[in-house]
Amino acid sequence: MREYPLHLSERGRKELDVLFDGLEAGEIYNVDYKEACYVLGGEFERTTNAPIKKLEARSPIWFVARHVSESLGMVASINRLIRDHEKWLKNPTVRHYDLDVAQEVPEGAVAVVEDVLAVLKSWKVYVDLRKALKPLIAKGRKPTPKKAPDPNAPMQTKGTCPCCFRPLVVKGNKMVRHGWKESGWRRVGEYGNAYHSAPCFCSGYKPFEVSPKGTQEYLTTMLKPFEVSETKFLAALEARPETLQEMLKYNPMTGQPFVTPEGQNRRTWAGKLVVVNRDTEDRGERRVYEDWLKRRIRAVEAQLKAVRAEIAEKEKAVAEWNPGKLWEEPV
Repeated sequence: MREYPLHLSERGRKELDVLFDGLEAGEIYNVDYKEACYVLGGEFERTTNAPIKKLEARSPIWFVARHVSESLGMVASINRLIRDHEKWLKNPTVRHYDLDVAQEVPEGAVAVVEDVLAVLKSWKVYVDLRKALKPLIAKGRKPTPKKAPDPNAPMQTKGTCPCCFRPLVVKGNKMVRHGWKESGWRRVGEYGNAYHSAPCFCSGYKPFEVSPKGTQEYLTTMLKPFEVSETKFLAALEARPETLQEMLKYNPMTGQPFVTPEGQNRRTWAGKLVVVNRDTEDRGERRVYEDWLKRRIRAVEAQLKAVRAEIAEKEKAVAEWNPGKLWEEPV
């Protein structure tokens, strides 16, 4: 049978049940554990102050109970709190700036402190539960529960895009326009000041289940020409060109920013064209040339590695192509 701390709210009981369920299941996700501990931490403060809040404010009993709560409530360990309250009950004393020194403890104050002690003892079940759950906390993201499909939802045909290989809507036996992004001020309601990025190459092509033509044309039109151009660019960089140039808003030799031209907004200003020479005698310029060259070679090599892997993946998909079936999904 589950035990609950005294004066616990319905929300607190619900979160404590989450911890109990995790202990019984032998596993609890970290997000559930943290949420429950956060709520129960507030419940602990509220319930331990509940006996004091019932008293009339600034009455003699209220002063004593608040004094005990403040003087003994600075210790984090609940076992230490319980021991300190029990020790005070054996010899009740009051030393508080609102009361005279060595004033006699008013009648009824001891009973209130005993109520607080009872609440503290009732919270030991939560402390023990946290200790038991520590090794049972599951690592990783909590899976999102799947929603049951709506039987009355309208259906739409879906297929696989021959380029990005994502499952997308098919209309008129062709892939719908997808893969684009909207930017600019239209996102905040100002029409006419927006622009779209290009859509996916295979928008308007037949789905891959129907034909591999989109994948074949993506290979011959985009991927393989890009590989050729990047290979030539890499060879040119490895031959150490005479000059390198880049648009910058600061001087790479000194690190100081360039003066923004009059009438230009620095945020939108493209910058100044900086040219560095391979055969210069200036040590700073020569260092910048070597840094730029190494950075560009690494970038092109990474691009080539990625495009060659994608070419191999697409060629394999075309070689192993077999007709497939489109499917229906709710909107």
